Amino acid sequence: MLKQMLVAEFNLHRGNLNAAYKSYLTLAQEEQNLTAVSRATDIAVAMNNLFLIEQASTLWLTLENNEVRPYKLNYAIQINYLKSEAGRDILQKALENQVEIRFIHEEINKNARKPEQIDSIKESLEQLKADYPTNVDLDVAIARINFLQGDFDAALASSKRLKETLGDDKFGIESYLILAFSQNQNDQHKEAIKSLEQASQYHKDTLRILTPLLNFLLQDDQVELSKQYYRDHSLAPQESTQLSLNYIGQLLEYKHNELALTLLKELDYPSTGLADQFYYLEANALSQLNKKEDGVELLLKTTGPLKLNATEQAASWLYELGQESRINPIVMSRVNEQQNLDMVLSICFLHEDEGRLDLADQLLTSALDIYKNANSIRYKRALLADQRGLWLETEKELSYLISLEPENPQYLNALGYTLLQYTKRLDEAMQLIEKAYQINADDPAIIDSLGWGHFLLGNNDQAIFYLKKAWSLLKDPEIGAHFGEALWQKNPEQANLIWRQALDNEQNHDTLKDTIKRLNPSFEFPNNDIQPPSPYTDVAQDQTP
Repeated sequence: MLKQMLVAEFNLHRGNLNAAYKSYLTLAQEEQNLTAVSRATDIAVAMNNLFLIEQASTLWLTLENNEVRPYKLNYAIQINYLKSEAGRDILQKALENQVEIRFIHEEINKNARKPEQIDSIKESLEQLKADYPTNVDLDVAIARINFLQGDFDAALASSKRLKETLGDDKFGIESYLILAFSQNQNDQHKEAIKSLEQASQYHKDTLRILTPLLNFLLQDDQVELSKQYYRDHSLAPQESTQLSLNYIGQLLEYKHNELALTLLKELDYPSTGLADQFYYLEANALSQLNKKEDGVELLLKTTGPLKLNATEQAASWLYELGQESRINPIVMSRVNEQQNLDMVLSICFLHEDEGRLDLADQLLTSALDIYKNANSIRYKRALLADQRGLWLETEKELSYLISLEPENPQYLNALGYTLLQYTKRLDEAMQLIEKAYQINADDPAIIDSLGWGHFLLGNNDQAIFYLKKAWSLLKDPEIGAHFGEALWQKNPEQANLIWRQALDNEQNHDTLKDTIKRLNPSFEFPNNDIQPPSPYTDVAQDQTP
């Protein structure tokens, strides 16, 4: 046995996890050894191999039936596989052996955004509920799932029953929250407030209770009472800081900007460790009070993870103030290393949206003057040159980028498409695009270029094949324009359907509009002021031969 353990450990330390797992599992099976099965389970979890986790935890449960971990792991596997009956059997075995099943709450949290898994958990719990009608964990979990699924009436009813059974003082934090949120969702705002006030008596100074309590009070326009609760708390410093962030953010949401500023002035931002977040809140309060200039100055104090967001917000406000000429110098002063170049690209997109291609080009040029090897910036400037009517500059920059990265499919496709648009060098363009397609056959932009190239060469069947594929991957207006044009000669009705669907996604795309007007002058464009949900599905695409 010692030899087998040493071999297993040797394999483990050499990184051969499969061999180590097999050695430990074999040892556990042969010797009924709990240490070995525990180690095998650890290795399976480290490998994130669901089959091995299930195998090891199942063996563990045959050797020992009063340890929580194998039940927890095995239940998680059954839920992942949507095996509700197997999940119920695991929970039933745990309860029969007097093992707590609080891990079901963790499983609900983990799968909260996975409807199928949540349904499977609920089914396993409801199957078990008939045999264990008084189990509190089952009641709380089912109420939580009802809430997650939007069945607030059921969540409210089960929470009230549980509260009556346990008594106010034994009712847990999670249960009070489910009760209060269910009441709030059912427009019982004052009852929700009372529930959280009661919860705060039995679970004093709990951030999870205070945050929604203050929020509900603000919803009910009880601002003074919310302020009193905020000032009277005795939370630990870290939780107190978090409550300040939450509450002041809520004040801004409900337009209590003056009170938000008053509370912010009471805080020493640097000592909280979250100065950037507070600068951001104060800037937004000032903005809502028509003091965007002061807000910009605060945003520019941010230095941490919020730096990019703060810079974007400051740039947006400077546009509103008519001071867009200040933006580029500010951005360049805040880009202190090549990894920060996302900020340059982000602000470049803002300039484009505002129609200031000149400022976008100036910013990209300034960045390239400092970071000459920033290919992402050079690529963006190449595309921008095309928008500015300087396609020869686009060709030059893309050719240079390809000389640096000859296997980059983005660069190859962009140059190929540029040549399709502006030259008669179709064979050269198609060579570039086909090479890009060989490297990345799943990129809709590349597939669109390939289809459009075939259309320009007169290969209409091949054009429709590729353009249909591109359209199925991405409902981009330019792809829609190309696809519709390829369909137009033989199937104008389908072309119109594709164009209408493309217009539902974006009504003001120049290439799309120009294509439609050129081919079908009588086409009825939708009213720009009315944008109903799209009545068009992929039926047009599905019917394409």
